[in-house]
Amino acid sequence: MSFFDKLLSNMGGGHHGGNRGGHGGGGHGNRDDGYRYPPPPPVPVPPSGGGGVACPSCSGLNVPGARFCSQCGKSMLPGSCTACQASIVAGAKFCPNCGKPQA
Repeated sequence: MSFFDKLLSNMGGGHHGGNRGGHGGGGHGNRDDGYRYPPPPPVPVPPSGGGGVACPSCSGLNVPGARFCSQCGKSMLPGSCTACQASIVAGAKFCPNCGKPQA
């Protein structure tokens, strides 16, 4: 055995030492070095009772009659136009009566 064969066999890269799976050896099995992948994000669950109301801003489901969205905190109640006082749905960007932009 040559000098290089001996050197490489100790590192796991030669044909005499076999394949140890790369960095640190061990192959692709389960890791037990304390590192864990973060858990997947929670799956949204619709409110019980069958029907939920979608938020006009973020589309998050809310219980019927909610005044504010439980996901983004924006108002779920209809408002009024700042120019003509017409009733507009929450989240509308323009008044359906006069067309003025809403804040």
